[in-house]
Amino acid sequence: GVMLIDPEMVSSVEIDKGAQSGMGGAAVLGGIASFNTLQASEFLKDGKEYGGRIRAGSGIGELGNGTYFNGGSVFAFGNDLGDALFAYSERHFGDYRTGRQNADNLGTQIRNKDSRREAWKDWLTSEVGDTGSVTRSQMVKLGLNLPNDQRVQFTYLETDTDSKDAWTYFNAQGDGYDYIRHSKSDINTGNFGLDYSYNPDNELIDFKSKFYYVNTQLDRRNAPHKASANSGNAFGGYEDEFRTSTWGFQAENTSRFDLNNYGQLSWNYGLESYQDILKSKNNLVPAENEKDLAWVEGADPEGKRTMASLFNSLHYQYSYWLTLDAGLRYDRYRLEGKTGMSLWQAPVTQVAGGGQTMVSGEAVRIDRFYDSDREEGKFSPTFGIGIKPGVDWLQFYGRWGKGWRPPAVTEVYMTGRPHGGNATERVFPNPFLKSEESREWEFGFNIFKESLFFNNDRLGVKVAYFDNNIKNFSFLHYGVALPGSSNGGSLGRSAYVNNLTDTKFRGVEYQLNYDMGRMYGNLSYTHMIGSNEFCAKDYYMGGAKKRGKLIRKWSVPVTQPDGQIVPITKREYEWLDDVDRNNKIDCGPTMGSAAYMPADRGSLTLGARFLERRLDTGVRLRYSPGNGENLNEWNYSGVEQAAWPKYSVYDLYVSYWPTDALNITLSLENATDEAYFVALGDGNNLSMARGRTLSGMLEYKF
Repeated sequence: GVMLIDPEMVSSVEIDKGAQSGMGGAAVLGGIASFNTLQASEFLKDGKEYGGRIRAGSGIGELGNGTYFNGGSVFAFGNDLGDALFAYSERHFGDYRTGRQNADNLGTQIRNKDSRREAWKDWLTSEVGDTGSVTRSQMVKLGLNLPNDQRVQFTYLETDTDSKDAWTYFNAQGDGYDYIRHSKSDINTGNFGLDYSYNPDNELIDFKSKFYYVNTQLDRRNAPHKASANSGNAFGGYEDEFRTSTWGFQAENTSRFDLNNYGQLSWNYGLESYQDILKSKNNLVPAENEKDLAWVEGADPEGKRTMASLFNSLHYQYSYWLTLDAGLRYDRYRLEGKTGMSLWQAPVTQVAGGGQTMVSGEAVRIDRFYDSDREEGKFSPTFGIGIKPGVDWLQFYGRWGKGWRPPAVTEVYMTGRPHGGNATERVFPNPFLKSEESREWEFGFNIFKESLFFNNDRLGVKVAYFDNNIKNFSFLHYGVALPGSSNGGSLGRSAYVNNLTDTKFRGVEYQLNYDMGRMYGNLSYTHMIGSNEFCAKDYYMGGAKKRGKLIRKWSVPVTQPDGQIVPITKREYEWLDDVDRNNKIDCGPTMGSAAYMPADRGSLTLGARFLERRLDTGVRLRYSPGNGENLNEWNYSGVEQAAWPKYSVYDLYVSYWPTDALNITLSLENATDEAYFVALGDGNNLSMARGRTLSGMLEYKF
C-alpha cells in the first residue's frame, strides 16, 4: 500500500483513467498512473556524448517555514553503442507553521474551538511539531544498443524516507495542544529492472519486455504506552517491520496495418505477471491486561498473491473523423498465506450431538488460525468511440469498460497495532475478503484549435462525465466483532471488509488550456455527484454466540490471599449460534477518506512570459468548496464524519533562464497564508497544511 515517488527522478507522468486492456491494467479499477523516470537520451541530444544537470534549492529566511535543502544531480554519458545515467537527490523538511487566515472556515468543533478557545488559538498559531522528514534517492541506468534495432537497459532505483508520526493531545495546563510522537518510520523501496526492446523497420513488430523486482520495507520504532506501571495497561517501546516483495514480468507487441482507403488498424497484445509477498514481524511484549492480539504471539503473518494477465486491444482510425478501440483482458490470481488472532473467551465444551456449552468464569485464551489458498479469474472488456462531426477541432467520445481487483495481501493478512504509544487500535485480518468488480463509462467532448484569435495560439477544452460503479468495494471498517464472542464489536477493532451496497463515484471534469505565447492560462475542475453508504456485518467473519438456558450450577472452594476459603458459584449454559447478530448489518463506521465523496476541487493558473520568453511568471489558485457538513456539529460519535473545510490557496512563481544552461526559480506557496487542510486522514492529528512558504531553486544544465 506504499509507493515512494521522488520528483527529482521523474521525467513525465501519464494517466490513463478507468479499466485498461493494455500493459499495467491487471488488478486495477480506477486507472493507471505511469511515472516515467529520467533517461540518458534526455541529456545527450544534438550529438552530445555527456551531459546532466545540478539542482539546489531551499526555503528562504523565516519564510522558509521548515523547507530545507531540496535538490540533486544527474550525469549521463553515451554514444551509439550505449549510455549510462547516474542520479542522486535529497529532500529535507522540518517542523512548520500552518496558515492563519480564514480560520473560521475550519468550523466550530475542530480542535474543540467552542469549548477550549485558548487551546484552539494555541493549536492554530503553534508550529506543527515532530514532522521532520528526510528523503534520499539514487538511480543508475545502463543501456546497450544491440544490432537490428534492439536495446537492453538495466535500472536500479532506491528511495529511502525517514519520517515521524506525531498526534496532538490536549495538554495538562488546559491551554494548548502538544504534539506527541507515536512512532518513527523508515520506508525504503528498491527497484531493479531489466528492459529489452526490439523495433525493426517492420510495421508488425514493436516489442517491449521487462523483468523487475521491487522490495518495499517499513521499519517502525514505536513509543511505549505511558500508563502507570501498576495499571496493567502499560507496554514498552517496540519495533515492527512490514515487507512487501514483488517479482514481475511484462511483454507486449504492437502490430500496425495500413488498410489504405479503409483506414489504419493497430493491435497491441501481450502478457504480464507478478507476485506480491508480504512478511511482517514485531517484538511487542503485550500489556498485562491486553486482551486483543491480532496474531498469535511468536508467529509472523505472511501472504502471497500471484497475478497473471493476458491482454489485447484493437485501435482503428478511419479518415479524420472516426476512432474505435476495443479490448479484452483475462486476469487470474492466487492468494496464499496464513494469519490468525488470539481471543480471550469463556471456556467452551463440545457435547454429544454436536452442541456446545459455556462455563462462566475466568476467560481462557483461544488461538484461531487461518491458512488460505484460493484462486479466481475474470474477463474484463473495454470499448471506446470517438467522432469528429465534420470539423477536425471538435471530437465527441464515449468509453465503457469493466474492471476487476482481487484483494491485496496487506488487506487480507496484515495484523497488529497501527500506532504505538497510547493508541488502543488493532487491525485484524480478513482471509475471506472478496474481489472488487467495477462497471464504468464516460462520455464527453474535446476541442483543440490552433490560431484561434492570434497566429500560433492554441486552445484546448475537455468536458467529461464519468460514472464508476463498484461491487464489493473494500474499506476499513471499525468497530468490528470477532468470532466466538457474544459482546459485539469494539471501537478500537478494525478490519478490511466488502461494502454490501454498490459504491459509486460519479462526476464531471472540466479542463481548459489556452496559450498565446506571451500569456497563458490553465483551468481544471472536478465536480463530484452523489454520496455513498458503506455497510458491512459487525461480525465480519461470522461466529457470533449467545448464552442459552442454564444447564447446571455448582460451587467451587477458592482460597483467598488472606487464607480464607470461600465458595465461588460456577454456571454452565448452552452456547448457541446467534443468528441475529451474525446477520446484523451496520452502515457508517468507515475509517479513512473514503467515508464521504471527495470534495470538489479545482485549480486555475494564469501566467505571462517576458524577455523573449526567458522569464515566466504566474499565479495559481487551488480551490475547494469543501465537504464539511459536520464542521459545526462535530461530536466524534463516528470518526467517519466529514471534515473537509473549504479553502482558496494562492501560489506565486517566477522562473528565469538568463542563459540556456542556468535557471533561477522562486515560488511563494500559500501566499495569503490560508488556514486549511485537504482531508481528514486521522481523527487525532488534524495537522493543517503549510502556511506561507518561500523557496528558491538553482538549476544548471551541461
